[in-house]
Amino acid sequence: MGFEIISTEFNGYYRQFANSWIDDERNIFNVFDSMESHQMVKPKENSKVQAWNLLLKTIFAADENKYDSIRVVAQKP
Repeated sequence: MGFEIISTEFNGYYRQFANSWIDDERNIFNVFDSMESHQMVKPKENSKVQAWNLLLKTIFAADENKYDSIRVVAQKP
């Protein structure tokens, strides 16, 4: 659309493996798990083991494939 990308920043990779992040995901899972809707797709329960597996699978991945927050700065030429 006529924009020029000035910069791209990737953030939020390591927080996925923090205990507080895993605890928050577990709390969200528990809320969904307590709902009785059979039509809703429920998230999978996270654990420290799953977080470590994700870290091992993604540690050498390209930035655009592993971060949960991306900032793109662009301008019109």
